[in-house]
Amino acid sequence: MERPILTLAGLDYEVRHKYAVYVPTLGAWAKPKPAAVIINLPGALLVRLFDLGMYHYSKEYHKRMQKND
Repeated sequence: MERPILTLAGLDYEVRHKYAVYVPTLGAWAKPKPAAVIINLPGALLVRLFDLGMYHYSKEYHKRMQKND
């Protein structure tokens, strides 16, 4: 299951573990991006991304979902 990222602390966890994140409801942000890049965005944009739904990216999860389609 996808793991939602709801806070800056959650995003910091992703950065420290060198994970990628994505926002499936927003065009350009639907592709996985390094959390280290995302955490350096302006605060107003981060709040918007959190509100839209930011998730931890897992290759295994997305491969499994593609097989089910």
